[in-house]
Amino acid sequence: MTQDLIGEGKILAGHDRSDGGLVVTLLEMAFAGNCAIDVTVPETTDAGGDITALFNEEAGLVMEVDPATVDAVIKAYTDAGVPCIEIGTASPGDSIKISVGNETPCVDEKTTVLRDLWEATSFQLERRQRNPECVAQEEKGLAVRKAPEWALT
Repeated sequence: MTQDLIGEGKILAGHDRSDGGLVVTLLEMAFAGNCAIDVTVPETTDAGGDITALFNEEAGLVMEVDPATVDAVIKAYTDAGVPCIEIGTASPGDSIKISVGNETPCVDEKTTVLRDLWEATSFQLERRQRNPECVAQEEKGLAVRKAPEWALT
């Protein structure tokens, strides 16, 4: 079913949440898309609260869906007995907001700031392994990187 929805152009991007949990998945997707996200995760009844909701590594997917097809995608999964809910939006911009329930966002920062923190350790290691000038150039270009304009048949 997922492959069919991808083939129909209804699913634009996706990422599993089994390694790091939902918050890591959302951050990685925002970084890769160089975009803004605004997400509200439903409250959990578990004792762990926000931490459980954000870092739970149970099997699951986060999908970016064409806004015009959200209802159809949710229905397809629901009809197949797979729980599926809408949790937020992705848009052009430089902002990451992630809330649990209707609380104040627990993550509320610029995408570029969080990505720079995320990548800092990797760049430190790269400076020890590669030409530091090349690493600095790559690090500087990360903030303005744009996805290629693909036109595939």
